[in-house]
This record gives sequence, C-alpha cells and structure tokens, in this order.
Amino acid sequence: MSDCSPQGVMDRLANKFRTRGHRLSRLESLAEESQDNSGLSRFYDINRYEQSRLAMNCNINTYWMNFGYWKKENDETIITFPQACSKMAGKLADAVQMKPGDLCLDVGFGCGDQDIWWHRHYDVDIVGVEVIPSQVAVAQRRVRDLKMQDRVRLMHGSADDLNFPYATFDKIVSLDSAYHYRTRESFFIKSYKLLRPGGLLGLVDFAFNNYDRSVPKANMVSSDIYALHMQSAGFRNVKIIDLSEHVFNGFYEFSNNHYKEYSGLIVSGAFIQLRIVGIFMKMIERYTD
Repeated sequence: MSDCSPQGVMDRLANKFRTRGHRLSRLESLAEESQDNSGLSRFYDINRYEQSRLAMNCNINTYWMNFGYWKKENDETIITFPQACSKMAGKLADAVQMKPGDLCLDVGFGCGDQDIWWHRHYDVDIVGVEVIPSQVAVAQRRVRDLKMQDRVRLMHGSADDLNFPYATFDKIVSLDSAYHYRTRESFFIKSYKLLRPGGLLGLVDFAFNNYDRSVPKANMVSSDIYALHMQSAGFRNVKIIDLSEHVFNGFYEFSNNHYKEYSGLIVSGAFIQLRIVGIFMKMIERYTD
C-alpha cells in the first residue's frame, strides 16, 4: 500500500483530471516523452516471434506471452496456453483488488491481452506503457478494433521513465516484465509516488537466487531482498506468494505435449523453439527463490 501524497496534492490532481477522457489523454501525452530501450526492442520484436506466438496461442486473435498459471481448481480444466495466461492475469488482478472505477497503470503490457481481459472482467480504466514499438502497435490496433480506446490507453513508454504526476493511479501492475527494468528497485520507488493513498502495487515476477545474464544484475535478488526493496520504497504489508509450483512444471508439460501434438501441423521451427523454452523453464526453476 502507499500513502505517499498529501491530501492537498490529491485534490489538485482530482480537479486536473476531473473527466475520464481528459485524464487519460493527458497521461498518454506524458508517457510519449518516455525513452526507448533499443536492446529490448530488438530482442522482443513481435515480428521475430510471430510463428512462436501462433504455436503457443494456436489462435491468431491472442498474443499472450506470460508463462501462465496451470493449477486446476475444483473441476476446472486448463487446456490451452491462453487459458493459463488469463488465469495468471486474474491472479494478479485479485492480488491488487481490481474493481470497477479503478485507474490502473500496466507497465510492460506486451500486446495488450491482459489489459483487454482486465477491462472486460473488472471494468477498470487502464493506462499502459510498453517499451517494444512493434508490440505497442499490435496492442493499439487491437484496442481500437474492440472500441476500448477511451478506457484502455496503451502507449509507447519505459518503466525506467514513468513520467506521470504523483498520486495518479489506484493500482499499478506488472505481469512478467519487472526483472528487465533498470532497475526494479527504482521502479518500486517511482510506483510508490505514482499511487494514490491506499493504492496497491502488484507484480508477477521472478526472484532469482543465481545470476542470469539476460537480467540486469541488480535485479538478481532473493525473495527476502525483494521484499526489503519494496519496504525501502515505502510500501507496507508486503506479501510475496510463491507460484512457481504451478508455473514452471505446467508450462513445461504444456510445451512438451503441444510439441508432440501439433509440431507436424504448423511451422516446425516454432514448435522446436517452444519446446526449448519449456525445457529452459524447467531448468530455471532451480535458480528461483
């Protein structure tokens, strides 16, 4: 939680952003000033992963890219990758208590699947920033096609430069992207300032106990240090829930079964990549805390 701004600042912000349309338009113009991260842009360019996306989603209408939450509850059946990914998005939304009327900041929205899903299921307003231009273009097109653009504003921007007024958002979320931020600890500090009193920050993230060169070294911390970084930024009642049991094994089994079932039907290289990622996820479980 955050109670980082005086009531006087809140009153001024309420007047400044009285109407939803004006508020979201203003936030969009501020985010456009953010800086790009060219290395990540090249690595995660959606055009490089189109066949892999199709292999995972098996649906040209979804672009989910998180690793999913594969736990089956009651008589629930999780068959597809999009089902597991939307379940993970739901876990995050419930953790921050999303509710109608909330203004949420989504940092690292990918191609926008979670924002579309959150808007439909929780009736929230969303401002999103994403550093990868190709993913931003796909997400914006999808939101326009669904006529959600007045309440879901997705734009190019960076977690390293969140240029918004203090005490703007009710909730800030990051789904499977914060380990890339430079640094995650700086993101916590910025998020605390951007949240309204009583606001909540929620992340689906990795806590590593060993060094992975694809992640900034400053972000390679244990779950205990992770919590301390959040507390140092000002957050109270920090809770860390280990979901790894229902992420790593589930994705590994999905990738293995999916490869066996469909590799002859769609471009084989994409399914080989999917299989490799599944094996990698099985291995990386040893390096998470």
